[in-house]
Amino acid sequence: MNWLTVNQLAVLLWKNFTLKKRRLISSVTEVLAALLFVVMLLIFRTLTGIDVAGPYHFKPQPISTMPSFIKDAKEWELIYIPSDIDVVTEIIENVKKNLNTTLKVRGFPSEAEFENYSLLGFASQKVLGAIVFDCGFKNKNDALPLQIKYHLRFIGVQRTIWWPDKTGWKTTFLFPNHPSIQPRNPDFHDGGSPGYIREGFLAVQHAVDKSIMLYHETSAGKKLFDETNILIQRFPYPAHPQDKLLWISSPFIPLMFIIMFSSIVLSITRSIVFEKEKRLKEYQLIIGLRNWIIWAGYFFTFFPLYVIIILLICALLFIVEEPILRYSDCSFIFVFLTCYAIASICFAFMVSTFFNKTHLAASAGNLLFFASFFPYNFISEHYGMLGLTTKVTACLSANVALALGINILIKLEIQEIGVKWHNLWTPANLEDNFIFGYMFGMLLLDALLYSLVTWYVEAVFPGQCDVPQPWYFFLMRSYWFGKPKIQKTAEETKCFPIVHNCFEAEPTNLVAGIQIKRLYKEFRNKPAVSNLSLNVYEGQITVLLGHNGAGKSTTLSVLTGRFPATRGEAYINGYSISDNMIEIRKDLGFCPQYDLLFDDLTLSEHLFFYCMVKGIPEDINCVEVEHMLSMFNLKDNYHALSGSVSGGVRRKLSIIMALTGGSKVVILDEPSSGMDPMSRRATWDILQHYKFNRTILLTTHYMDEADILGDRIAIMVRGTLHCCGSSVFLKQIYGAGYRIVMEKEPYCDVNNIIAMIQHHIPDAVLENDLGSELSFILSKKYVSRFEALFTELEIKRKTLGIANFGASITTMEEVFLK
Repeated sequence: MNWLTVNQLAVLLWKNFTLKKRRLISSVTEVLAALLFVVMLLIFRTLTGIDVAGPYHFKPQPISTMPSFIKDAKEWELIYIPSDIDVVTEIIENVKKNLNTTLKVRGFPSEAEFENYSLLGFASQKVLGAIVFDCGFKNKNDALPLQIKYHLRFIGVQRTIWWPDKTGWKTTFLFPNHPSIQPRNPDFHDGGSPGYIREGFLAVQHAVDKSIMLYHETSAGKKLFDETNILIQRFPYPAHPQDKLLWISSPFIPLMFIIMFSSIVLSITRSIVFEKEKRLKEYQLIIGLRNWIIWAGYFFTFFPLYVIIILLICALLFIVEEPILRYSDCSFIFVFLTCYAIASICFAFMVSTFFNKTHLAASAGNLLFFASFFPYNFISEHYGMLGLTTKVTACLSANVALALGINILIKLEIQEIGVKWHNLWTPANLEDNFIFGYMFGMLLLDALLYSLVTWYVEAVFPGQCDVPQPWYFFLMRSYWFGKPKIQKTAEETKCFPIVHNCFEAEPTNLVAGIQIKRLYKEFRNKPAVSNLSLNVYEGQITVLLGHNGAGKSTTLSVLTGRFPATRGEAYINGYSISDNMIEIRKDLGFCPQYDLLFDDLTLSEHLFFYCMVKGIPEDINCVEVEHMLSMFNLKDNYHALSGSVSGGVRRKLSIIMALTGGSKVVILDEPSSGMDPMSRRATWDILQHYKFNRTILLTTHYMDEADILGDRIAIMVRGTLHCCGSSVFLKQIYGAGYRIVMEKEPYCDVNNIIAMIQHHIPDAVLENDLGSELSFILSKKYVSRFEALFTELEIKRKTLGIANFGASITTMEEVFLK
């Protein structure tokens, strides 16, 4: 990175921070909006305390108790499978005895028949459960093996729950879907849902196990069972603090953090797209800034704002009398939120590349930002069922990664552990294998991925800002290492003049600063510029004339690198516009057709900014700028914001910006449009003064401007060059001759005047005879007779009734119209 690059980045940051300072109210609003939720939490903290819950002690529960919903046991059935094995029938009879109930038992040969019975028969509503033996019985009389495999089937929706749980018995979970930091269902001594006791599951399981064991046991074993009573009791749970604030707000805190940062992401997107829409970024690229420097400037402009907000958030969360987070490490939270800040800035960069209109970008960007948070709702709802891979993949959305990180933070805070550097790779719960370290890595990966998308889309679809790259540009060696910086000599690049009577012979003693060779530019197969060849010489002002749509602005856009040429080539200072546009822009000054200025920068700040971009220190360029400001009479507006001055003043500033910074090639697109006559004259004087050692190419619609400024004038018609030469040369080729205009007296004798003029100039033509004005067109071939004609008119002026008369040569307007 050379000194010029560092200098450009520094002055770009100065410009961005100056604009931020001018929009101070907006910046302060963004900060306050981000802190609003934290302030609300602090207020609630003062209103809510931390209570101590517990300790919890639970009563023993008998496992043989039948479910409370069984009022009349004779109406209920216990199913067993298979029903055609004698030993299974015997076991089931013992199960019924062990349950000490009058339940009916019904057997089915296979599970398929039982399932048909359950689906088609209404009686299946009264089935307590089904016992399915899977012992591989072959014959009806097979004995019961010592190693027995069986499973129990109960109804999916538990009968003892008032509000049925959609996940039923949760047999696929090792731990609850939403892990709790207090004992699960603390108000239920039997454990609550899933109701293994209250639904009769444990009673049936105990009866089956007892029957199997008694089948294989001796009489001593049977006596032992008769004397044993089995109870089940939950483990006690110690007293623990209960932070009501975090407990109540935990479902909403992730979303609140997303909302806190949404205004900043929206601001970043709007700022970037605004510069793109107003073509300010395009002008900065043309004037010599590299694209990556502009993106780096954006990043280092918004990142400090994020850091300030994060520091204030950490201060409010920790450095108060009643902190919201009591156990976590402040530096850990700061680094975590900083990683999210980097990812969200890159997300805003990515979104901005897809839009060219500020309002559309603001609306769609806001929608995309919140849409990227929606997967968290699904993850939160099914947290226990999702694997580690799914959770990590969801963190490809930075908003999801932030939400999951805050979720873990709250869990550890409630457990009085908090997030610290030493437990970065420790899960918040035994049942949760998702750890905080993954979030750090995923946020940084998100920033990288968002940046790659930004880089690719910006390169392939740059809009109006630059020449688009092919979709495979990243595979091209020239993209990474650049094309050779070959500066060809004037002889190598010179466009050979067109030999035609409409093209004046080109100067041989001047160096061509711009050489255009057979240039074509097409839009959707419609030619805008066709076979254009032209040399623009150093030390001269070359004027490009043409009606609207003739291709003038398109030609300038190709030369400045805004559009790529369809075919042909052009060289500026010996560098090809196809291969070395970066080198060309170092010495290029450009005044666009419409003023591309920052409304919140003053005139002096504009000049300082673009001088520094060119690498010219302010003190060296100060004398030159002062001189131009004086000629344009702009000293009174020197410290005025460009958005508050008139269009003429803005136009003058655009011209000065094009000429400052030591630009060797200056391209001006209708520079004097919108100026008053005095300002136009001042513009002409400045351009005449600064054309030495510069190559100046300009377009204009003012014929007098072209006549006065143009050392050489090129006229384009429908994208092609029709003629080129000095003003005098073109007038000689296309001019009708000379015009003599007379002011008549009331007694004027027009016939005598016509006779006198045609005596000297036989082919003179009466052009106009209206009111008191009389005019004639005089052929160029009789120039030698003009003196005698004018002498006779002067002598006989009063006799002929002529108040006064004057003669003029053909104007450039007439040449242009022809």
